[in-house]
Order: sequence, then C-alpha cells, then structure tokens
Amino acid sequence: MTAQTAIVTAPAKLSGKQIAINGLLAIGVAIGANVIARFILGALLTIPADFPPMQLPAIAFFTALYGAGATVVYWLINRLASNPPRVWLLVVIVGFVLTALPNLALAANPAAAPFPGGTTTLFSLLLVYHVVALIVYYFLIPRRR
Repeated sequence: MTAQTAIVTAPAKLSGKQIAINGLLAIGVAIGANVIARFILGALLTIPADFPPMQLPAIAFFTALYGAGATVVYWLINRLASNPPRVWLLVVIVGFVLTALPNLALAANPAAAPFPGGTTTLFSLLLVYHVVALIVYYFLIPRRR
C-alpha cells in the first residue's frame, strides 16, 4: 500500500477590481430586491406615508450605503484573511445583528423614534430589508466568475 498525499490549494483571491464590480452588482440587485419586498409588504399591509424608513428613497439609500460598506469590508477580508469565506460569513452575521439592534430597540419603544408614524410592527418589518440585503451581499460580493 502506498501513501497518497493530497495537495489542497486555496482558490486565488479576488482582485480589487472584481470585488468592486461584484459590489456594484450586489448593490443594484439588493436595491431591486428590496424595492420588490417593499411593494409586496405594501400590498399586504398599510404602510403610512409619514413613516420615512419604509419609503423607497430611504430603502434604496440605506441598502446602497450598507452595500458600499460591505464591499469595502469584503475587500479588507480578501486582502488580510487566510480563509476569506469563513471570515465573511462571521462578519455578515455580526453585521446583521449590529444593524438589526436599532430596529429591535425602536420596535420595543416606537415613541423613541426621531420621526412619527412608527409602530412595533413597522420597525420589525424593516428587518425584512436587512435580511434581503444580507442574502444578496453574502452571495454576490465574493462571487467568482
């Protein structure tokens, strides 16, 4: 019997240009997906017009802002981590928790919000947009062609 040695090589890391392209694509897809989610939620529930976080401009702005941040973070992970996919998963989970905390706090006490019209249900529903963006960013930013 002979011993066999398996050589496992890590896949090549993405270039900064590829990460930037993936990030822009992911931002566009996440905004589109969140707009669709908003239309679905609007068809199922009454969403007051005076509740700014559930309006399309705010949804698009914050989705893009978080996407830009996620792209920069993935670029750093790709440069510094020996196992970018594992680190990316952990960062995405921690990032979701950190961005969900303000929504959960306002859901617990809607009167503390800096704008009118918020209810526990509306602040909780904002988490739908976080989950949609999380899924898109998790899969698209590190994708290989």
